Amino acid sequence: MTRIHSTALATLVALALGSPSLGAPPQIFGPEIGLDRFMGVRISLGDLDGDGDIDLLGGQEALTWFQGRGDGRFEGRRRIGPQDAIGNASASYFKGTDMDGDGDLDVALSRLSFHQSNYLAWHENLGADGFGPMEILVQMTVLVRATLSVDLNGDGLPDFVVLEDSGRLGWYKNLGIAQGQSPRFGPFRSILAPTVGMRLTRAGDVDGDGDMDLVSLRRPQSFQPTQLHYSENLGAGVFAPVRISDSASRSESSLALADMDLDGDCLLYTSPSPRD
Repeated sequence: MTRIHSTALATLVALALGSPSLGAPPQIFGPEIGLDRFMGVRISLGDLDGDGDIDLLGGQEALTWFQGRGDGRFEGRRRIGPQDAIGNASASYFKGTDMDGDGDLDVALSRLSFHQSNYLAWHENLGADGFGPMEILVQMTVLVRATLSVDLNGDGLPDFVVLEDSGRLGWYKNLGIAQGQSPRFGPFRSILAPTVGMRLTRAGDVDGDGDMDLVSLRRPQSFQPTQLHYSENLGAGVFAPVRISDSASRSESSLALADMDLDGDCLLYTSPSPRD
């Protein structure tokens, strides 16, 4: 795994924004293209209408999407699900993904709340008819900190990864669908026992063997450095014992896994909390 330390991040920010010592920033991106303020703090990208262009999904009051025009611009604000539908307004996580294996992107979502019931749900992509109403797939009885929709066992169907508030990490296997029904999910499968201080988790093929591994951030106490917990996927959703890295020297608050230089390696990027 490769990580960018806070000093390197500061250099990257300086390159992007410009500084007296580094000179003017390179012109990497064009001018800002504004969208409605409804988008809120969360967005997700994907070809929701199957026309080959990337669309934009987001929102806080209700899940809504913009159709991509193919030139980096978006148009046609549309609501996910029927106008009289309720439930997805408080979605904590959402992503366009093919939940039922029919070739188009549905919307997987979760609601995580300390005061209301937590659940994993979906909106089926109905093609020209838009998206169907929200259907709850898994009702959770414990407090949950984070969720992901990713194929862990390599069967082509996205599963749900769940990080519980207790620090227990696990997943629900997508069992597929019967004719005319919603996707079915198996029981919770534990990957990591409850661990104090677990903050978030991300998925990526860290070791390059073709399956999705998991990397989590843990900070036991506010004065202690962050740890990286690596859960290697051995295949079919079976995970090796967690490996812990104590190399993080600051209180990282975010994490991303991506092959940014397109060399086939999954790079791990972290950023420190702005309070540190």
